[in-house]
This record gives sequence, C-alpha cells and structure tokens, in this order.
Amino acid sequence: MERVKKTYRVMLAASLIVGVVACCVFQCFPQGSVNIFGSESELYNEFAVKAVRTFFLMCIPTAYQVLFGFFLQAIGKPISSMFSALSRQLIFFVPASIILLPHFLGAEGVLWAGPVADFASAVLTLIMIVYANRKIY
Repeated sequence: MERVKKTYRVMLAASLIVGVVACCVFQCFPQGSVNIFGSESELYNEFAVKAVRTFFLMCIPTAYQVLFGFFLQAIGKPISSMFSALSRQLIFFVPASIILLPHFLGAEGVLWAGPVADFASAVLTLIMIVYANRKIY
C-alpha cells in the first residue's frame, strides 16, 4: 500500500509539470502550434491563435483528469475509470458544443466547449478520486 501511495504522489507531481508546461506552451506560443498546420491569411491566423489559446486553456485539469482515470483503473475501479474517460467527450463536450454554449455565446461558445468540458470532467473525476482515496487512506 505504501508503494501505491508513493506512486500516486509521483504521478500528481508529474501531471502538474506536464500540465503547466503544456499550458505555458499553448498560451505563450500559440502561433507555433498553428504554423504546424499551415498559415493562411491574417484572419485565419488570428482565429487559429484564439482557438488554440481557448481550447487548451484547461491543460492542467485535463492532465489530472487523465491521470486520475488511469489511477482508478489501476486500483480496480473500471466503471469509474470508464466514466471518467467518457465524461469529457460524451457527457460534457457534445451537449456543451452543440446545445448549450452556442445558444448563449454563438460561435464563441463552440470554442469554449472544450475548456468547459475539460473542467467539468476534471471536477467529476476529482470527486470520484476523493471517494476512492478515502478507501485507500
């Protein structure tokens, strides 16, 4: 059990590092990410930079959400793990991008669907991991 706890702490630190680095790269150097896929007109570049910055705003919670999903699977909670993995794409992203956010924010709402879904699934997964941790500790 002590080895599981140590691995858990190392995974938390590694996810924080990966999330912070990814967030800094996408927020500070979005044009580099855009250039990988091509550079069209100035309007295209302006929108693409905005999209990259918006869509990757939640890199840190997403890193933890993925980590916690794997951890739930590793400790024998396959249903919680599956629910965590599917929560972003099916439960939160689709309704947010198709129904909810575009209704209130228009096209801007489609851009914000990713960060909203990332945050919501991270919160849901955090609730599941706190419940699982109570049983471990």
